[in-house]
Amino acid sequence: ATLLFIIVFLVVRYRLKMQQQKISQLKAQIAGEEKERARIGHQLHDDVMVEFSIAKMNIETLPDYFPELRNASGYKSIVKQMTQATAKLRQTAHNLIPDALLEDGLPLALSYFCKSME
Repeated sequence: ATLLFIIVFLVVRYRLKMQQQKISQLKAQIAGEEKERARIGHQLHDDVMVEFSIAKMNIETLPDYFPELRNASGYKSIVKQMTQATAKLRQTAHNLIPDALLEDGLPLALSYFCKSME
């Protein structure tokens, strides 16, 4: 009976150790993925968004040099598209690494995300 108890104890201990290792590996993988999402989100926000904003501002100044553009539907359409693209890019960057995740942690960030999806 004692030998059986020792064998069961060792098997259970081994399984727990394996589960703990698997959990540690998953945590490391998740941390790496979060870091990469944050990097991409920051790059989109800090680099690409800046370029979009500059391009949009340059397009918006064109009527100062070419007044006939002010009422041109094609011009207005381009400005509208740039505005929409910039907003979508900003949202994508924030979705990759939401401020709530950085400030409040995963559980509250998930709650916020679910509420925003409603």
